[in-house]
Amino acid sequence: MYICGFKKILKIFLYCFTLLLISCGADDQGYRDENEGKEKDDITYLQLLADSIKGTYEGVVEMANHSREPVPVRITLFVVNENVGNNNSGEPQLRPSLKGRFRRLDLISEINSFLIVKYFPSNGKILMRSDDEKSPGQGVPGGGTISLTGYINDGVLIGEVVDYLGPMGVFTGSLVTQ
Repeated sequence: MYICGFKKILKIFLYCFTLLLISCGADDQGYRDENEGKEKDDITYLQLLADSIKGTYEGVVEMANHSREPVPVRITLFVVNENVGNNNSGEPQLRPSLKGRFRRLDLISEINSFLIVKYFPSNGKILMRSDDEKSPGQGVPGGGTISLTGYINDGVLIGEVVDYLGPMGVFTGSLVTQ
């Protein structure tokens, strides 16, 4: 009688354990599918957002001190897929990221400042700052540092430019290629 009760308890335990394993596997798969769907939606949104403003903007920086002629400038906004870690399956997660390049057109050498870009679609505000890892200082302390705070609206980019010496002026440029 004691052995018969033990077998019943063992059967019930194995049955419950099997159900537990099956239910955990099903929940995990559902969780994974849900996260992958959300990740794809986020990537699609970020790509559409970046596509709406990426391109080459050409214009001039009206110098802050007005003692110099306006400086011709080209700002290029582009998308790079960056690795932001691994997902639950160990696969790399790539997300579109908006980047930029600032180039003065009045200089003979092609000195570029590569920019980290943050865009706010609700009001068109855009923030850019040089990526210190990719923008060399050209031998001048802080020489690679540049930032722009402004707005993009209907293919026009307007913003205050600040370099390592302080306020440089206001850039006004139009989208010339997308």
